[in-house]
Amino acid sequence: MIVGSRGSALSLAQVDLFEKTAAMSFDREIITTEGDEDQKTPIAEMGGKAVFCNAVEKELLNENIDVAVHSFKDMPSEKTEGLLVVAVLPRNDPTDCLIGEITPGCVVGTSSPRRKAQIKNKFKDVEVKDIRGNVETRIDKWRDGEYDAIVLASAGLNLLNIDVGQKPLDTIPAICQGIIAIQVREDDQNRKHEMIKFNHYETWLNALMERELLVEIGGDCHTALAGHATEMIFKAEMFEDGKHSGIIELERPFGGWDMAQKLREGLDV
Repeated sequence: MIVGSRGSALSLAQVDLFEKTAAMSFDREIITTEGDEDQKTPIAEMGGKAVFCNAVEKELLNENIDVAVHSFKDMPSEKTEGLLVVAVLPRNDPTDCLIGEITPGCVVGTSSPRRKAQIKNKFKDVEVKDIRGNVETRIDKWRDGEYDAIVLASAGLNLLNIDVGQKPLDTIPAICQGIIAIQVREDDQNRKHEMIKFNHYETWLNALMERELLVEIGGDCHTALAGHATEMIFKAEMFEDGKHSGIIELERPFGGWDMAQKLREGLDV
């Protein structure tokens, strides 16, 4: 079985975790994506986070690989025809974390529209600048003084065993942050049955709810949308045209459709 992924240290660590979870050895195919080749252009200008998935999905469709491993938060809201996410691994820490200190007038590095909006809403007197590159590159840019602070996903630092004194950031994370998705061809019945055995049911249910919200909102690369579901609570917020929906909390079993309506109501207030 050939498993394909990006070649970043984080992507390879995700494949390592999948291999450990599945208790089996894989042949690996490293795939260079548009997002890997261009480390300078803001992701939104390149067409959104799908730039990290498209090349891998193409290899899967062309049957050059059997299974694709993705960060679920990087996958677009619309399902790719012919492909199916059949399993997710247990969710890692979904939170964002702050590296460095936020003080009045400081420069904070992030390229995420969601993180930009949340930082500006939470800390009024800061400058938020785009930052590109893998986890290690971004940390190096912070160490070199290009930024006073940067925001990263806690899950990535955990997987890479990186500790630079990061602190949890009290914000709602991205849809499916901290979740690793396992994708196969829809017509590959053998792989579907083989991979679904590794699906973590609780994480799967929460991921479905969060992605339902993403679809209902019509989320794209410019959408500043946050959402995090647990067994008990679904929390979300949205920023649009300078407006903030406020933080919405719904008790389960309300799902993504209900949350989308609440967020729109919040923006209309």
